Amino acid sequence: MKNEIASGPMMVLCHTDGRIIATNQPFISFAGFPDLSAVENSTIAELARRIDCLELQSRFVTFIESEKHSESFPIRCSGGAYQATLQMLDDLEQEHLILIGLDHQALARERRYLLEAGRMTSRLIHDFKNQMGGLKLYAAYLKKRFADQPEGLEIAEKIIQGLNTMAEQASLISKLTRPLDLKHEPVDPASFFSQAISDQTMRAEARKVKIEAEIENGLPGASLDIQHLRTALGSIITRAIDSSPEGGIVRIKVQSRPGEMQIEIVNQGEMLSEQQRETLFDLQTGDRIKNSSLELALARRIIEEHSGRVIALAASTQGTIVQVVLPI
Repeated sequence: MKNEIASGPMMVLCHTDGRIIATNQPFISFAGFPDLSAVENSTIAELARRIDCLELQSRFVTFIESEKHSESFPIRCSGGAYQATLQMLDDLEQEHLILIGLDHQALARERRYLLEAGRMTSRLIHDFKNQMGGLKLYAAYLKKRFADQPEGLEIAEKIIQGLNTMAEQASLISKLTRPLDLKHEPVDPASFFSQAISDQTMRAEARKVKIEAEIENGLPGASLDIQHLRTALGSIITRAIDSSPEGGIVRIKVQSRPGEMQIEIVNQGEMLSEQQRETLFDLQTGDRIKNSSLELALARRIIEEHSGRVIALAASTQGTIVQVVLPI
């Protein structure tokens, strides 16, 4: 039954406080409501519980607080994977209403297009890496050839540095365009997060930035891919360190919530605009792609492959809060 329903879009209209006004028949059947009156006497929180998707409720609350006009994102619930949309509407009495949609086909189409583009990009990157290998040999020859000429030596070193940067970016793009093969294993979260933070100690010391960590005692066990998740958290912590001024503090807090773990990474750097926060982990921003942006995009993908989520929030006075949520 759910597979048949999932073939078409499901819509629900509600108030900003979560009270449902109306919905279409596919959503009524999908959520297991006995009839329309049962839906109209319910809330988004109840709906999220019925379709086993608490993320829908948290996304709804975040959307209201953000005052955006629309938002679209992939989401998982009891019926599988969907493309969710939230849209702010105004009725005749100027009261804000929210239209929520779940579309299985839209997500499938988007993933198919991205997969095709990813395969093509992966092939191009493979060719580029081969060509860069040859160019690095030429650059090494030039460096040796102009060893006694400071200007020529400087040019050769800049060429080598540029090629190394391109090779690093090619490697990151290659990882982004290939499937992630996660290997979950039982993990003691306190030990795992302590090690992930410890990995960044030398970088923090080099930049004269202090790391303060607060890890909740008695965190419940979790099943994680240690290597991939350490890479993801490392990229986020590195960004926090590099964004902090000399003498600044990066605060990391790990705590448990019902059914999930929450990690907050706070820096004391320059405050980002709302648009910068929304696109911090998104490559499609129009900004120049750098190693750091590729690393953050990969970090988001790793976290989402763990059925988690990551967002950037404004700190109260300065800097940025990156919040990572992982299921347990």
